[in-house]
Amino acid sequence: YHMAVIIADLGEHYIVHLSGEELSRCAQVCKTLRTIVESDETNSWKKCCRAEFGIIEPCTPPRLGSKQLVSFCLAWQSWRKEFSEFYNTPEDALLLQRAACCWGDLKIWLQDNAAPIAGSLAPGLSRLEFTALDREGHLPLAAKAIYRIHNGQLPDAVSAVLDPHSPTSRANAWNGLFGGYIFYEHIVNMRMPSLDEAFRIGSRRARQFKWHADDGSRARATGGLIPSPPEKPIAFAVSFAKMGRPEKTYILHNGTGHIYVPREDLVMLCCNPPATS
Repeated sequence: YHMAVIIADLGEHYIVHLSGEELSRCAQVCKTLRTIVESDETNSWKKCCRAEFGIIEPCTPPRLGSKQLVSFCLAWQSWRKEFSEFYNTPEDALLLQRAACCWGDLKIWLQDNAAPIAGSLAPGLSRLEFTALDREGHLPLAAKAIYRIHNGQLPDAVSAVLDPHSPTSRANAWNGLFGGYIFYEHIVNMRMPSLDEAFRIGSRRARQFKWHADDGSRARATGGLIPSPPEKPIAFAVSFAKMGRPEKTYILHNGTGHIYVPREDLVMLCCNPPATS
């Protein structure tokens, strides 16, 4: 009896600080700890789901339909199983956590402020689908985590071409995930294409860009991060095309992991500040 009281007291004070893996092991120690771990009063699993996967409701991952589950414990297990390949090292798990929490925070804001954009997010790629698109393993693991959770935006929800004569095109063209504002005469609105489309656009557009600076001033302007052309360029974000002009393209360089955007003279500028890249 006294041991059960001690375990319960320790559990209520310390169990809230454990990770999902640690909670799973605690639940296997004894019935008392299992009861504490699964108790709604501690909110232990809810906190783990929010911290590790960015979710505030017990649900499956987007690829599995974001279906509601009866508990956060089951939700954690569903996400952990879906992304099991990221748990080979702590560093890989941290990349997944950062990507998942970024998506989670973004979706919370979008659902409150821009519901059409929240509804435009596509389900994530399965492990096999991702491998089929990236057979050579060119993509950084962080990019894999991003596309495994959400494979960009649904093509029917975001117009790739702005047709001024089409009400649907005019409305959907502004559903891009990035930007959404006008700066003087410049329209800034970028959609996130699916990975297969990102490969196609990236391969087509990257050949037009200059990946080496012509002089030292341009190298300094990019933070000295102008690389060789990427083996597998990914169009991470693109604007809609309009008035006969091609879409503006942000390229994810598979070698450096940085994102680049072309200037007017097509010299690529790195979007990552040198101090934090």
